[in-house]
Amino acid sequence: MKAILVFLSLVLASCATTLPHEPTGDHDTLVVGEISLHAEHFNQFGAATVNGDHSAGIIVTVLQVDSDKEFTVVTVGDRGLFSFPAVVGVEYQIIKLDYTNQSGGATAQLVGTPDRLRFRAPADGVSSLGAIVWSADDKRRYYAKTGANPAHDVKADVLKQYPKTKWIDAPWASVTWIN
Repeated sequence: MKAILVFLSLVLASCATTLPHEPTGDHDTLVVGEISLHAEHFNQFGAATVNGDHSAGIIVTVLQVDSDKEFTVVTVGDRGLFSFPAVVGVEYQIIKLDYTNQSGGATAQLVGTPDRLRFRAPADGVSSLGAIVWSADDKRRYYAKTGANPAHDVKADVLKQYPKTKWIDAPWASVTWIN
């Protein structure tokens, strides 16, 4: 299977949450999640810094474990929403999170490499991974935690449009970060 590169865009219509990648029918297999980054005490490079709270523009690198193929998705919106179509029964792992800020000709970048963010795509359903809360503090060398907040409004919107879709809530219990 070829590596997939998906650039996401978020479209808000009628105050409803729209997924970056929408299901096309009741039996599509889709993965949905959210990522937010809080970074502090990192060096500033000219006008560019990674310090602060960020959700949009985080590049998520996903490994399709069975085939050793990688692809990326980019988070969108103020909640850091991401989604991608999945192959039923295939094991996936989020292997890298990358936030880059460019300003005034300077670039600041922060990369996290999570461990144990693995899951297998179920048949005929949307897997909600919940929320990854990425905390990075350069003074304390503390890099991450996760939260388990499923995207409830996303779930409601998907089920409204595709009522037969199976929704699988499987938020992360814990994450070990390798730096």
